[in-house]
Amino acid sequence: MGDRDYGGHECTCGNKPEQDQAGRRLLDWIEETDLVLGNAQNWCHGTWTWERGKQKSAIDMGIFDQQLVNRISQMVINELDEIVTGSDHHMLWFDITIPPPP
Repeated sequence: MGDRDYGGHECTCGNKPEQDQAGRRLLDWIEETDLVLGNAQNWCHGTWTWERGKQKSAIDMGIFDQQLVNRISQMVINELDEIVTGSDHHMLWFDITIPPPP
């Protein structure tokens, strides 16, 4: 599980399909290992994780195991940059329910 720039282009949410060979390999690996691509879920809000001028891409991904994905209520890609980071990558955040300790 995690969120990082994997160097592959795979856009599975939004209205513009985008994929390169590294993105396809990454999706294959996600499927083979029974992980979940958060960007493709209906609780993902936003599409483009990187912008520079008029160029846009979905190169940053939230990848989760089955146990954690059941605790996520939403994933937000901060395309409007409400929080300025100085990066050309948009911030991703997740609402995750963590049960209290026993």
